[in-house]
Amino acid sequence: MHLKRWLTSLVLIPLLFLILLKGTTLLFSAFVSVITLIAMTEYFTIISCSGKIPLKIKIIGLLTCLGIIASAHVGSFGIIMGILTFYIIVISIIILGNFSLESSILDIVAKQIQGIIYIPVFLSFFVFIRNSENGIIWIIWIWLIIASSDTGAYYYGTFFGKKPLLPNISPNKTIEGAIGGIVASLIAGLIFSSIFIPEIFIINRIIFILIACIAGQIGDLFESALKRAGKIKDSGNILPGHGGILDRLDGLIFALPITYFFKYLV
Repeated sequence: MHLKRWLTSLVLIPLLFLILLKGTTLLFSAFVSVITLIAMTEYFTIISCSGKIPLKIKIIGLLTCLGIIASAHVGSFGIIMGILTFYIIVISIIILGNFSLESSILDIVAKQIQGIIYIPVFLSFFVFIRNSENGIIWIIWIWLIIASSDTGAYYYGTFFGKKPLLPNISPNKTIEGAIGGIVASLIAGLIFSSIFIPEIFIINRIIFILIACIAGQIGDLFESALKRAGKIKDSGNILPGHGGILDRLDGLIFALPITYFFKYLV
């Protein structure tokens, strides 16, 4: 498992950095669109335990994903709000046409709406950050913070973890692992920011790293809760040793909006 994780990372990380550093903003938005579609498909698998998801709901959901990322590419929060409004209206019409007391359609649609906020809306901040001033630096920074937190929590928890964090959600996660992740993200985040974003006051950097790291750990636990409810181990198997796209992005998804708003606050 460890070997697969590292081999997958060694292949993917250079590709991701190539797209980020050398690709155009359009290429990056297209890349985020593909990631979003895969993540949403995995989400459909997770929530399918509530009942079979009608094909038309899946198609509407995937088209909404593309519309939201495209709106982020042109820099419009307003269009995203319009798309979400139209999406909810269309989904409401589907509910009215398929509703019965025995049907699971209401539960499926509620989870679908949650998924639209959770995946394309949160991932759209990838694009908003990338297209802003020094956006590439900020994306690398938040990725490093979350990656360091994941790695620190995984290995520190493996060797020193004793007290379960939230055993009902993720039995393998420990309090010691969470603390190890925070320490690792602080060290990596401060070193990187001291080199590339030294103009930000160190206290602001520390506050941001802590909040982003904790948000990332909450995102990890949230996805674990989704999988627990869906009675599956991994969201997918597209990444050997890591699982699915959601398994790899769960922490980053929650940290992206925080990164965007913190960037503008400072």
